Amino acid sequence: MERTICLCREVCYRAYTSLCALYVAVTQNRFTLLSILVLSLVLPFCDVHALYPDNLLASFSSSPTTFYAEELAEASSGVSSSSSVTFTEEKNSSFDIISWLCLFYVIGTFIVLSIRLWQFARMHHLIHKDCLWSDKEDGFIIHCHADVVAPCSWMRHIIISEHDYQHHRHEILLHEKGHVQGLHSWDILLLTIVQSIQWFNPFVYMFGASLRDIHEYEADDYVLRQGITASEYQTLLLKTAVGNSAYAFANSFNHSLIKNRIIMMK
Repeated sequence: MERTICLCREVCYRAYTSLCALYVAVTQNRFTLLSILVLSLVLPFCDVHALYPDNLLASFSSSPTTFYAEELAEASSGVSSSSSVTFTEEKNSSFDIISWLCLFYVIGTFIVLSIRLWQFARMHHLIHKDCLWSDKEDGFIIHCHADVVAPCSWMRHIIISEHDYQHHRHEILLHEKGHVQGLHSWDILLLTIVQSIQWFNPFVYMFGASLRDIHEYEADDYVLRQGITASEYQTLLLKTAVGNSAYAFANSFNHSLIKNRIIMMK
């Protein structure tokens, strides 16, 4: 079942990258990715047998393959005790492999969850570390830092350095407000849950990169709809292109490729 789910997710993601990745309606692309992520969590708990009609299942049960299996089972009833012991050993060996795989999955899930929880706690700690002041503005909580940090946001909290606040306050705060109003932090939470459960699947990390890019496109669009000219905003993006956010969960102003963001604006 898990292999089937991974295959379905791969097919869906390849279809998304082929058909939707360059489509300008980024909101539809965002909900397409979120829908695939939700399905990847729901499908393993669905009863696939309920999708087939009873007569189809009955036809399978009465198929020649079934009769052959029954005859084979009757013939095997007369095997020697030594063969039974060999079969039991092979069964126990396969059971041990499954047990080790399950243990490996549980350990991996625990490690990934521990890392995510550590990142989450570190982010909340860094929000208030070296914070010069905090102020509430239009329902948003702005934290101004003395250190040079990349502007970012989490839920209704916006982090900005003193330098950026003094020189580019309006544009940067508009961008981060676009993240907050777009509920992008909840998308990151969903993505974190999926990545923690399916940490072994490389496609969930590709989903994460695509989803964060879409978040930046939506926030950029929000800024432009507030009256900021595209040329002025693009110049600001180029000036602040250096530097990365220290907050793994946060939506960063400098995230994503600048070239792709400028292309999307045009």
